[in-house]
Amino acid sequence: MYRTNNNNVLLITVDCLRADRLGTSRYSTNVTRNIDRIASEGLLFTQAYSVAPWTTPSLVSILTSTYPLMFGGNLSITSNRTSVVEVFKRAGYKTFGLTYHPWLSKASGFGKGFDTYKDGTETYLRHHPKYPLLDRMIFMVKSFVMRLFDRLGLSLAWQILRSKGSFVDAIQMTDEAMKLISDLGKQPFFLWIHYLDPHWVDIPHQIPAKFLKLNRIRFALLSLRRERALRTRSLLSNKDIRDLITIYDSEIALVDYAIGKLLYSLSNLGLLDNTHIIITSDHGEQFQEHSDLHHGYYLYQELIHVPLIIKTPCFKAAVVDYPISLIDLSPTILDLVGLKKPPNFLGKCLMSLLRNRKDVSPVFSEEGETRHLKPEVDLKSGIIKLNLNAKQICYVRNGWKYIYTDLHKNELYNLTRDPLEKRNLINDEQILATKMREVIIKHTQFINSFRETERQRVRKRIMKLKTAISRPP
Repeated sequence: MYRTNNNNVLLITVDCLRADRLGTSRYSTNVTRNIDRIASEGLLFTQAYSVAPWTTPSLVSILTSTYPLMFGGNLSITSNRTSVVEVFKRAGYKTFGLTYHPWLSKASGFGKGFDTYKDGTETYLRHHPKYPLLDRMIFMVKSFVMRLFDRLGLSLAWQILRSKGSFVDAIQMTDEAMKLISDLGKQPFFLWIHYLDPHWVDIPHQIPAKFLKLNRIRFALLSLRRERALRTRSLLSNKDIRDLITIYDSEIALVDYAIGKLLYSLSNLGLLDNTHIIITSDHGEQFQEHSDLHHGYYLYQELIHVPLIIKTPCFKAAVVDYPISLIDLSPTILDLVGLKKPPNFLGKCLMSLLRNRKDVSPVFSEEGETRHLKPEVDLKSGIIKLNLNAKQICYVRNGWKYIYTDLHKNELYNLTRDPLEKRNLINDEQILATKMREVIIKHTQFINSFRETERQRVRKRIMKLKTAISRPP
């Protein structure tokens, strides 16, 4: 494995960052000054789509260039999936990852290929003892305390206590990143940093006062109402939604400040000009555009339309207004540094769009969870598996978007005329709907073919285990 240049790679993913929050999207509140500056100096992809509407499946797709619903929906980065980080490690790069996110843990394979990977699970799992009886007793005490806090209207305070210590804010994470790369010398590095701050719109942690434009008591009370709305499927008032957006924007502004600080530090170290900088998001966030909050469960634009900026010494600044999928991101990064993509990467290089070709992957996004059909999750063992009974797939092409599912009526939207997806044209555009549904069915058959491969491998492991057990000592 040989590289053709010594350029570094900085991959920044911002949790919950919607594409329409950037200044480049003419957002009314200026919260992304540093990100906008990078966009003006690099490649801005205005129609980038996440492959899933929540963190784990989205980032599995970004790092491994595979689809979440492959391998029976198992999101662990096992031998079936190769992480782009492993490629950089074999090529001699120093590899660092900072996520502090228990759903992006080493146990789930996200640490593969990293020299240093910090996922925060050391703190998180401290609350989950190894001893079953003690674990059960602690669970009972926690349940009692949680019910007590809920009865007193203080369930939010319980959330803060429960999560204390596992969250690292953008400033802390940036400082830690600079410590890791400041002593590297001439060895090239790959750094992935995942800023979690916008995800915490529901919990009033210590946002610096200059970023938070909302009284903290109002913040706490609003968070309680939001929690109740999620639990009861009720709607918040317009004023509450405006306040939630104010908090969300404050979190984004904090992350943008941290990104500016990170880039300034790289410049002082003389590393900025020979570093490929990628800024994107795992998914967006809902503010009742479709009568719901938070993220996951749906495949609407507010959840899967994400920013993508690539600043690279290889290309001049440009705006790319063409639908692209983040499944193509890792192959693109490898192409920029002259590394060959692994054979099990499904994505293509986005730079073909700058070479007057449109040889990129079709835009599919997938989900395997609803409010009533949950994924299989065991964070201790690293198991996160989508629920195939909750399968949803959307397909975007030529300004149209089809959302396919067996759970309810399918949806078809004209994104050019109806960017907010308010009018379902599934009955009005039946010919187009049929063609797009056929593409999705073929895609489904493709990803299902990998389920059989996984089953065969599981059977082999079981047979080997039975053979080993049956052998005499």
